[in-house]
Amino acid sequence: MKKISVLFIILFTLFLFSCKSKTTKKNVKKTAENNLLKQTIPQKGEIKLELEKVLSFDPSKTNLEALGAKIVEKDIEGNYYFVVPEKALVLKYSREGKFIGKICKYGLGPGEMRYVDYIKPVEDGIFLSNSREIMKVDEKGESIFKKNLKQIYSPLDIVDDKRYLASFYEIDKKEEKEKPFSYKKAFGLFDMNEHLIKKYANSKDVGMITVKTTKGVFSISIAGLNPSLEWSYDSKNDVIYYGFTNKYKIFAIQLDGKEKFSFGKVSKRISLSRNDRERIGKTFFRGLDKELRRAFLKELPDRLMSFSKIRVLPSGYIAIFVPNKNLSSSLDIFDNKGNYLYHLNPPEGIGFVELKFFSNGHIGYLKETDEGLFFIEYRVKKPEGIFYGKYK
Repeated sequence: MKKISVLFIILFTLFLFSCKSKTTKKNVKKTAENNLLKQTIPQKGEIKLELEKVLSFDPSKTNLEALGAKIVEKDIEGNYYFVVPEKALVLKYSREGKFIGKICKYGLGPGEMRYVDYIKPVEDGIFLSNSREIMKVDEKGESIFKKNLKQIYSPLDIVDDKRYLASFYEIDKKEEKEKPFSYKKAFGLFDMNEHLIKKYANSKDVGMITVKTTKGVFSISIAGLNPSLEWSYDSKNDVIYYGFTNKYKIFAIQLDGKEKFSFGKVSKRISLSRNDRERIGKTFFRGLDKELRRAFLKELPDRLMSFSKIRVLPSGYIAIFVPNKNLSSSLDIFDNKGNYLYHLNPPEGIGFVELKFFSNGHIGYLKETDEGLFFIEYRVKKPEGIFYGKYK
């Protein structure tokens, strides 16, 4: 009887130890998660992005059709692609800046589109897209496949030949009767037959400013000023990062929908004075008639969002765009474990929104002026290893 009692005590003790161990592991995980959400100071400090020019040329000098280009991309061989969205025109240039040819043009046929606002060079071709079409072409612009979408998706990112990620809108019928243009925004993974494989998130408010005037109902959304659902896809690791801009909390999930972790920082949303709001209004409502401009100004919020955009850099680090009172941005840089590393301020005269991050660690800047279309490529001098390189 004494042996049975001793054995019972041992088993009971082991059971308690096991429960305590599991609880401890849960608490450790929860504590680590909380620490990632309560970050305040970047581990490597606040610095200004330092760039060194390595190349510059005017694409319009060898092809006037390049005027109006708003997007630039590079492939693994170093060739450049300049996109004129409204004309569905994609112009290919060599790494030295010499015109090679067109890989897309305006139309409805094979190798043609009606608008292009997305380009992604891959090993076996080039993906092109807009909110209504997806196309893949070879290096000469010959169509490999083309897909006309049934509804509008924006933004959109291609995973592979069979799948894509996209944002879409859901209309709340009840709210629509009371408040026109009342939408919910979600994003998910679709196959090329437009079947929704996985729905990842759904925002309660897409953040449209809606006004009624004598001329009708009008709606607008301004990044950094109105709440929205933002996301970016890390194609190297099949991880998606997303968040709602009214709170500085970023979720990291695998492509299959399994949540990995969440991270962010403690931040106070910046208040906007009446003068700030009027200044913003002059920028975004320029050209509108007085009645409409006054209506929009009246509805502008009095605080900025916690962040405005998420971008996974080619290196795998995560850049969070943080708006200021001019609605330009600084960058918070996190590693793929959610650690807050840097707060980066932009170079003089250049905004982060205007920069394109290339996979070789360089940065491109494209701007049209009265003299022509100028493209400049920079090497990042400081910080090192964030825009190109492995995690440390």
